[in-house]
Amino acid sequence: MAFFKQEKPKGFHFKPRVYDQQKEEFEQRVQRIKEELGMVEHVPGSSIRGSFQAARSKKRVNIFGLASSARAAGYIKIISIILIAIALYFVFQLLTATISRYQQQHMEPRERQLIEID
Repeated sequence: MAFFKQEKPKGFHFKPRVYDQQKEEFEQRVQRIKEELGMVEHVPGSSIRGSFQAARSKKRVNIFGLASSARAAGYIKIISIILIAIALYFVFQLLTATISRYQQQHMEPRERQLIEID
């Protein structure tokens, strides 16, 4: 005698979705030819179906001549960060050299002797 009813586990029903680009292009060509021959009436909006995918699949080239993709954008970001770090390093070196030169020129003679002794 059971107090609680145990439910059966839910089944797993996976229906894979497969996109065949060649088949899609073939069907579009057949549809276009049928429309040109007058075998099928033109349905408004039917030409929109593949236009978004076709526009996305075209490779666009940016100012560096690279294909605009996530990988190329990542490389550009990394290179930019490295160049900025190098520039900051040289600016820091220049500032420290300038500050030390300024301090040496404006020190009292007694302070210079103490530094030279150490």
